Amino acid sequence: MEELNTARDKRGTKDFLHGPAGFTLLEVMLAVCILVMFLVPLLGAVQGGLRSLERAKNLQTARELALNKLGELSVTNIPDMEQELSGDFAPEYPDYQWKVVYSKDPELALLETQIAGLQTMLVDVIISWPEGEARKELEFRTLMAR
Repeated sequence: MEELNTARDKRGTKDFLHGPAGFTLLEVMLAVCILVMFLVPLLGAVQGGLRSLERAKNLQTARELALNKLGELSVTNIPDMEQELSGDFAPEYPDYQWKVVYSKDPELALLETQIAGLQTMLVDVIISWPEGEARKELEFRTLMAR
């Protein structure tokens, strides 16, 4: 009989007073609850990190597109009067739109009257794109002079 009990102990069961080896349903449920308490905030942090990564990628793309647009404008003639132009970056970036605003500052107009042949214009390049439910914008401002 003792040989039977020893064989039973070697198979992973305890003696009769302590019951069989293993976990109760309550212990398993408690372990799952503790695991969920740590996983939910962790998943929220991962999701927030992915959103931040997407925002950074969109901002970098907008910055590159704005600098390209400023490069294009630097080789064109300065308009004689204030104006606004707009468009998009299709087909490569169809969700990104651009707007260029040429404006004249009073101080610049005064400077032009004092220096013969000087032509100046403030140029705002605004890039916009959708991000979630909102529309985001990045604006660059420069002074063009000839």
